[in-house]
Amino acid sequence: MVIYIIKSIACLLVLLGFYKLALEQIKIPHIKRYYLMGSIVFSIIIPLVTFSGAAQSSQGILLDNNIPHIFKELPTQIKTSSSIFGNYWLTSVYLLGVIIFGVRFIMGLVNLKKSILYHEKEQAHNHTKVLISTQTAPYSFLQYIFLPKHDFEQGHIAKEVLLHEQAHIDQKHSLDLLFVELLQIFFWWNPIIYWIKEAIKLNHEFLADQQAIKQVAHLTDYQEVLLYYSGSKLPHRLTSNISYSSAKKRILMISEKTSKKRIVVRVLGLVVMLFVCLYLFNKKAWNQSKITTSAITHQTLNIEVSQQQILINKIATTPKRFAQTLNLVLADWSKKQIGLNRLNIRLEKGISQGLIQQLNRAARKTPLAHANADYVLIPPKPPIAFKKPKGLALELISTFNNELQITHFAH
Repeated sequence: MVIYIIKSIACLLVLLGFYKLALEQIKIPHIKRYYLMGSIVFSIIIPLVTFSGAAQSSQGILLDNNIPHIFKELPTQIKTSSSIFGNYWLTSVYLLGVIIFGVRFIMGLVNLKKSILYHEKEQAHNHTKVLISTQTAPYSFLQYIFLPKHDFEQGHIAKEVLLHEQAHIDQKHSLDLLFVELLQIFFWWNPIIYWIKEAIKLNHEFLADQQAIKQVAHLTDYQEVLLYYSGSKLPHRLTSNISYSSAKKRILMISEKTSKKRIVVRVLGLVVMLFVCLYLFNKKAWNQSKITTSAITHQTLNIEVSQQQILINKIATTPKRFAQTLNLVLADWSKKQIGLNRLNIRLEKGISQGLIQQLNRAARKTPLAHANADYVLIPPKPPIAFKKPKGLALELISTFNNELQITHFAH
């Protein structure tokens, strides 16, 4: 989970950094809109997807002949309270964040709903004006444009302002903001989402400015309106409004002349950046790099069987789900690591042979047993006159304190 969080944050940071350096100052607002929205989804999904040469075949895996297999009895109680306690607190902190951001989102919608219900409204052709009693900069949400009642009735609302807010409605910018806010509820731990949300809102203003200036007689009049509302207090984080962000940036963008060659170069760079992120942040990428940095990388497989539960590398499972859980643990292992694994098995006293046989049957359905159809994962505790389990050659190394150390030999 920690690796996923780091990858997701790093991926989104790289994508936002590329946007700030290469895309923000050029005049392709529609492409930038899809890029910014897609970047959030991309950074969430890519760390969960396998995309590289790290994917491995599950066929023909051989067990190494020289890796020790430790088999011993467990004490009556397995101590797993520390891991359970840690997981409980991590889960609790995450859920607390989800609740806080979820309540904040719902309260924001409730406040907007109240503004619509309790204030005078005026229906237009393709939007509804909501005349609010407080003095604030105009803003829009879905098909509603919120205007200060006094200024509207006195004719103080410039035509350019209405054209700008109408552009937000026509281009459905509220849907982008709602989508990002919903994602933020569940991915509140990613600080880059807050930054990229600001970039999305600024690009919305570029889009609305671009549509509005096509309908004004003089560009200087529109620029004066932007300067007039610059610095006004933002009315609501879920809304789009003409006062958002720097008027200087928006005036510069209105005047920007971007050549086709410059756009092509930046878009090609965008494609390259996406492939780089696919390579760096997919599910297998970092695991593969770990394997290749060492000549021989050993992995340890710890299996603990008690009357209460079964643990595979501290993951609780059941006899019926034993093979599925074992496959899950081995999923991130390379073929070489499976062949060079260290296997430690601990059994609680009194475990039945029936359960051991059931677990051995399940283990034959995993990559550990692909080289041997009669694979025995958990050998029976040997009597004084030790007999070799069927399908497995064993060499007695030493016995002490009721523990037995044995070595597997593949047929």
